[in-house]
Amino acid sequence: MPEIASPNSNTNRDSTCRVGRLERLAGHRQASQWLATFDKARAFVQRLGLKSETEWRAYCRSGKRPDDIPSSPETVYADAGWAGWRDWLGTGKRRNGWRPFNKARAFVRSLGLKSASDWRAYCGSGKKPDDIPSNPHKTYADAGWDGWSDWLGSGGGRRGNWRPFNKTRAFVRSLGLESGDDWKTYCRSGKKPNDIPAVPNKAYAEHWVGWNDWLGRTA
Repeated sequence: MPEIASPNSNTNRDSTCRVGRLERLAGHRQASQWLATFDKARAFVQRLGLKSETEWRAYCRSGKRPDDIPSSPETVYADAGWAGWRDWLGTGKRRNGWRPFNKARAFVRSLGLKSASDWRAYCGSGKKPDDIPSNPHKTYADAGWDGWSDWLGSGGGRRGNWRPFNKTRAFVRSLGLESGDDWKTYCRSGKKPNDIPAVPNKAYAEHWVGWNDWLGRTA
């Protein structure tokens, strides 16, 4: 005699499927907790002896990569230590190997990027040459850096076309910054309007009084 299915069997199966889906979703949310820390992941990768991003991509496709090492470290570790492919692979010290500022800037300007966000997306795409840093505002801080619009060539008021000094100073004072270091941090954040210079003491030399005056701080 054929077995008669329980009237609740379909309900039970549906419930089991729903539970399974929920468990999988929970697993995805917790995945980031299973990844190796940046330092541990980088140490593992550097022992592999890979020489380029292309070799890294090939290694990821090989199926040999451990589950706790992400295939897109430039995205996963973007705010946790990422400093470029040479640093990730251990293929040499970058500071002595970066492309000169003027040449790096010329290359970047040819890309037609419009903002710091566009630049970060480009860096995450894997297309950036290894000898151009992903954090140019740090690498070239003392070697020519003058803000994102200058780096990208995106217009909006570079040298000779800055916002008038009094209007610029009024805007800067509204930010509530406390020091020259705070100003530099603000400039590096990508929030600074393009028609305000990152180096105001040079751009407004004839009006410049000092950082306290610029920021609206009392001496």
